[in-house]
Amino acid sequence: MASRTVLSRRSKVATAAFALLATGAVVGMTGVGPAQASPASATRATPGTVRPMDGSGTVSDPWVPMKNATIVCDSATQFGNYTPGVGHSDPINTLYRGYAIGVRYETSDRNSVMAYYAGANTKWGFVLRSCVQFG
Repeated sequence: MASRTVLSRRSKVATAAFALLATGAVVGMTGVGPAQASPASATRATPGTVRPMDGSGTVSDPWVPMKNATIVCDSATQFGNYTPGVGHSDPINTLYRGYAIGVRYETSDRNSVMAYYAGANTKWGFVLRSCVQFG
């Protein structure tokens, strides 16, 4: 019975987080304006307009807006810091299978992603890349 309650709570949190990401309610998200209605206008975006998935997904050129993703591991620790070749440090949160996250970029070694979780413990942090599925 207790496990059913925990799963129910996790499902509600994941659903709420996905709804926030899907509606662009996350801080820093901007919508695509009417100027992008045709392919020609998408290449000549007006200043201040964000084209879908601008950026290369690197630390110096992050995805704007962030990409939607889901946690696919049973649990994934979100860390405050990541150093290529050294690893993650300073755990700040635990995310569970099915949680919706937003990803700003992948690290240069592709072992981690900078992810935003819009749940009860809202944080930006690093998550192991193998626990993240885009889509």
